[in-house]
Amino acid sequence: MGQDEEKRGEKSVNSATSIRQVKLESADFTLHNSRGINLRPVPSSDPNDPLNWPKWRKLYNMTIVSLYTLMCYALLCVAVPSWTTMSKDLGFSFNEFNNSYALSLGTTGIGCILFIPLTIDYGRRPIYIVSGFGMILFCAWSAKMNSVWELYVTQAIQGLVTSTAEIIVQMTISDMFFVHERASMNGMYLVFCYLGNNMAQVAGGYVTLSQGWRWNYWWCLILMAGLQLLILFTFEETKYVRNNPARPTSIAFDKLQAMSVTNAIEPNNDSKTPWIDFTIPKRTYLQKMALYTKTEAPEKSTWRKWLGPCIIIFKFPLVLFVAVQYGFSVAWTSIMSTTASLYLGKDPYNFSSAAIGNINISPFVGTVIGTIIGGILCDWSVVQLSKWNNGLFKPEYRLYSAILPSLAIIGSLFMYGYGFHNHDAWIVPVFAYGMASFGGTALSDSILTYLMDSYREMIGQSMIGVVVVQNIIPMALVFGIKPWNDAIGIDKVMCICGGLSIAALLTIFPMIKYGKKVRQRSEGPYEEFLRNFTREARLA
Repeated sequence: MGQDEEKRGEKSVNSATSIRQVKLESADFTLHNSRGINLRPVPSSDPNDPLNWPKWRKLYNMTIVSLYTLMCYALLCVAVPSWTTMSKDLGFSFNEFNNSYALSLGTTGIGCILFIPLTIDYGRRPIYIVSGFGMILFCAWSAKMNSVWELYVTQAIQGLVTSTAEIIVQMTISDMFFVHERASMNGMYLVFCYLGNNMAQVAGGYVTLSQGWRWNYWWCLILMAGLQLLILFTFEETKYVRNNPARPTSIAFDKLQAMSVTNAIEPNNDSKTPWIDFTIPKRTYLQKMALYTKTEAPEKSTWRKWLGPCIIIFKFPLVLFVAVQYGFSVAWTSIMSTTASLYLGKDPYNFSSAAIGNINISPFVGTVIGTIIGGILCDWSVVQLSKWNNGLFKPEYRLYSAILPSLAIIGSLFMYGYGFHNHDAWIVPVFAYGMASFGGTALSDSILTYLMDSYREMIGQSMIGVVVVQNIIPMALVFGIKPWNDAIGIDKVMCICGGLSIAALLTIFPMIKYGKKVRQRSEGPYEEFLRNFTREARLA
């Protein structure tokens, strides 16, 4: 009986979600040509469609976005190894530095709510540009600050202007790349996240020793100014307004129904190489570099987009699942980043600013390995699982790649806490830091791609909710880590964190089994979303 209901759910054409599920499962990875995969989403015939861009053009723009991401995360963390030096110079306490870091995480969530609806309305380029100028302002002010209120204000600004790296990059990836490429591109994005987060601290420690802590911000300003020129004059708008409707029509659905597994072995030249109509004029350089690309929308659409994330989190359990998983994966590395400088800067370790910065090589190595597991192998594994499932793809295949990283995170938390509590050799907590980074990168890559595959037309709005929750969790933990640590000790703190991570892991298994039913049951809210946000759906 249950199987019959599931089959009927797959064939239902009464809602957008049911139609889209069949589209994903029947077409996203239908095996029919020498490359083994069909292109999804189906590109238009317009040469200006980012999906039709040549690979070098996609990769160039992705590189600009990745460098932008690197600078966003570098600004957040570059000064952490210098906290001891800054404390002596300015008289700030460790708790004040810790609170300012948590404040920047909080304003990141606020920035997402403010900027992403504007990104949907006016395109990606103007938000990248405005954010870049805001980052330059932050660097200049931070380099000159002398009081605690300036520390808090600059960190609040920093969170706002760098919040765009959390979501717009995901939208940009969705604009340019096909389903089977996204996990690898998310992996590239996460490498640059952790490159900015970790290696910037390595450089920051040496800059502090050789030039003083203020030069951390001056160097960031110089680098950001150079990148801003590249964004202004070479980065293209990836927003593309499609003329085809966001949802498949019943005719399109019938065509998908007719695509049998036998097509997997029959050549299909039309799908192998997308047809491009070269009679459509290509955009000029000035058109590519337009400051904004406005899309007409229903009345009050922008207001609905501002309120939408709160609604989406509660209406779509899958979005909440991704948000919690992502939030905890970020929280553990944030805690380690801030507490490592506290413990390694005093007895029995007594690390210098440069030495504290150098420990971030470990999480960077973990990130590279995590990218391979969470990105390249994730894309490879879903193709293999699709082959074993007669060529049918399910988004839940992404979650198999999240199990190993979750186990690595759990082990790293216990190792980190007991390493510092027992005064073990510095390599123990530093290795644990790298394990947590490996796990966080691979887990984030898998679950973010899972969300993109499940609700592609809703990725912009859903990612706002994800990032808000993702920043609330580490913000709360980082705010409380110092008094919590003073009260019960680092070993017990990390045991509690390990327990929370185990609970998060246990939610993955039921989602693998029942995720499809969760998506089917969200068909009503999803159909309502597509009606209310038709413009956003057309952009994806």
